[in-house]
Amino acid sequence: MKYSLHILEEVYGEIEEAGDYYFTQRSGLEMQLFLDWERTVNRVLKNPEGYQKQGKKFRHALLEKFPYLVVFEIIDLSVVVYRFINVRRHPGKRHAKRKK
Repeated sequence: MKYSLHILEEVYGEIEEAGDYYFTQRSGLEMQLFLDWERTVNRVLKNPEGYQKQGKKFRHALLEKFPYLVVFEIIDLSVVVYRFINVRRHPGKRHAKRKK
């Protein structure tokens, strides 16, 4: 099956904030984060049901090189990304409330 990708607007802000942080740590590190994000999202799109449900409906995909989770849900043939969370800074905020 081919899935479409929908990313909530807030997620872009979370990614940008993370990129800004890594840029201050070392120039170019933010690009590695963005590439890791893209690889993870592409991996999710290929097989979103391969990720175990956490709670009733959300699934998590961990980035390969950075301590971030992509929190998503499968709705019909869409992958909806709700959060991009630093698991070290916000370990308790893994589940997002669905916006209506």
